Amino acid sequence: MDAYFDFTGLYDRNRDTLLPGAEYVSFRDLKETDLYCSDEAKAEIRRRIAGVSPSGVHFIDSGNFHYMTMFMTEKIDQPYGLVVFDHHTDMKPAAFGGMLSCGSWILNTLKEQENLMKVVLIGPPEKARQTIPQEMRDRIVFINEEVMRGKYNSGNDDFWAKVYENTSGKNLYFSLDLDILDRRYAVTDWDQGTVSLRVLCRQTEILMKNSHVLGADICGGLKSPESGDAQTADTLNLQTAAQLYEQIHPFLE
Repeated sequence: MDAYFDFTGLYDRNRDTLLPGAEYVSFRDLKETDLYCSDEAKAEIRRRIAGVSPSGVHFIDSGNFHYMTMFMTEKIDQPYGLVVFDHHTDMKPAAFGGMLSCGSWILNTLKEQENLMKVVLIGPPEKARQTIPQEMRDRIVFINEEVMRGKYNSGNDDFWAKVYENTSGKNLYFSLDLDILDRRYAVTDWDQGTVSLRVLCRQTEILMKNSHVLGADICGGLKSPESGDAQTADTLNLQTAAQLYEQIHPFLE
């Protein structure tokens, strides 16, 4: 089931154009969700998405809410691998009493979901590897940004096939954060990578064509645009999201 998860109004002007007929779930009235997600908010989010299947493409709003991937993947009832394209590791222990956050959600998911076999994390710079807790490193396949900029960035099938072999099975869920992209292709609230949209699409295709895709999500954008260029950034992000959707959707059942 394709869906929009709306926390900030990011899709107000465009959701019917980008993905007509998708399920729309609003959280704009829900407190304690920005960056961090309280236990009360977690319970309400789960209630509101109870009828949303993980098997579609889900648009998650700003990267501040990337933790929504955890709520979708916890619905998967079979062993699976999680492929994350992101400029950050999202594996830093939460600063406030273990509270779920956009910066810790992969770590939370690894700890809490027995069906998650391995995470393929693609796109952070090599220096970010040190933020991955030592005890989790045997469950992480880490592909740094430098590799993506190098000789594999034209879509080397053999290399990406080896990545696929390390995902512990053919059942994969994909999560894409637009902050992995160079600012020519997306403008987000976070520091961004240098990957081109062409490279991201090619690598996604190589991994998806060799697997059973259980579902996917896309996040990233300007949560609170204030500059005069906000409309331009919004249009660019939506064009990129639409292209990624067209890339992903044929691989879904």
